[in-house]
Amino acid sequence: MTDAHIAHLTGLQSLKELSIDAVIFKDRKAFISMDVTDIGLGYISKLKSLERLSLRGAKITDEGLQQLSELRGLKWISLQGCNVNEQSLQRLKKKLPALRWFLYNFPDSQGD
Repeated sequence: MTDAHIAHLTGLQSLKELSIDAVIFKDRKAFISMDVTDIGLGYISKLKSLERLSLRGAKITDEGLQQLSELRGLKWISLQGCNVNEQSLQRLKKKLPALRWFLYNFPDSQGD
């Protein structure tokens, strides 16, 4: 999945749930099939009816994450495997009063 694929979803204005997760194969060579970046978040932010969003493994930044503040009805988000920090998530939560459930793991601050 890439940002270009996400661009094609912007016409789905009644979309309530979107799950775009990295695909990892461990039995063979491990790889991640996720090229959604901050550009893709810009497209996702146009889906005003979105209530649930999973972006596990997306290549997004703290700055890009703030684009999702346009999704006022967002209630649930998963950012597992994304390289965002706690302060960024807290800023987003303040802008989204409906957000009640989120999954995330912050980057290892010790470099392990």
